[in-house]
Amino acid sequence: MTSRTKLKRAEDKLKELQDWVNKYFAAIPYKVAVRINSDRRPEYYIADVIDVPLEIVLLAGEAIQNLRSALDHLAYNAFKFNSNNQTKEGINIYFPIEDSQEKYIQQKTRKTEGIPSEVIDKFDSFKPYKEGNITLWKLNKLNNIDKHRLLIAVGSSFGSLNIAPTIWETMRSVVPEKMPQIEKILPALFILPADKLLPLKKDDVLFLDLPDKVPNSAIQFQFHIAFNESGVVEGDEITEVLKNMYEEVLRIYNEVEPLIK
Repeated sequence: MTSRTKLKRAEDKLKELQDWVNKYFAAIPYKVAVRINSDRRPEYYIADVIDVPLEIVLLAGEAIQNLRSALDHLAYNAFKFNSNNQTKEGINIYFPIEDSQEKYIQQKTRKTEGIPSEVIDKFDSFKPYKEGNITLWKLNKLNNIDKHRLLIAVGSSFGSLNIAPTIWETMRSVVPEKMPQIEKILPALFILPADKLLPLKKDDVLFLDLPDKVPNSAIQFQFHIAFNESGVVEGDEITEVLKNMYEEVLRIYNEVEPLIK
């Protein structure tokens, strides 16, 4: 087993997860409809939504576990690189990630005892605590959650809204002769919602137009699959979060491995 086995396993799980995400969206899991509410305003809402497949949730958890384990494997390899540790088991060796810099300073010696000092200095440079490296902190938190209960919380969320068609409609009544130019200059204008509506549910309202406006079928809505772990990752798109975690762990490997070869 090479030092990068867990990292490669995480990469494979991320590819599997992306395949499942692609299949989920190919099935058009969100149906948006429009109705006129009591204030005569067009109300765009979720008429139906397909639940996020269990496979996506499980693959996210497996990817996280493998990324976290990859860091511990790296720390263990650094421990074994020290010739004084060849006959030692190193069962208490971990890559230290803590909630604060203060706690990191308190705990790192216990978790890295026997690792060469230049490697520990390199670990320090990654600032593996919440205020120093939020990506590593989130990885550690999600890994602990996944170990202690069945599933990481993942759900559908409202990603963004393209309001360009509503602007076109207004401008068309004012300067109709300039519409080709306006549509070319402003082909789309996606805005982020104030509420991501995570997890997205049937009958959730996405957008309220002005009173007496005619419903506009050109209005576009984008949706995401997002983490929904309170206090850790809330509303961030799942593949983007995991990609950032993978890239950070890969960066750490690339910087530490030359010190232990």
